[in-house]
Amino acid sequence: MPQSSNAGELILEWLELTGIRQDSLGSEYGQKKVQFHQMLHNKTPKHEASVLMSKIMSDKGITLDKLDELRELKGA
Repeated sequence: MPQSSNAGELILEWLELTGIRQDSLGSEYGQKKVQFHQMLHNKTPKHEASVLMSKIMSDKGITLDKLDELRELKGA
């Protein structure tokens, strides 16, 4: 599997820690399952994908601090 971009990695970790399904988040943003999966796992996403991932992170409040809080709550 290709490596994820930083934003993709953060979103993937947030999904894992929150238990939200990847396809559910993708459909919330009008993305098809396969394209959304590829976007999150792409090491060098296209500009449009980067913009969308930034929007997702902003909308969902995904920050390094928030991920630290979730890790502590999960005991990860």
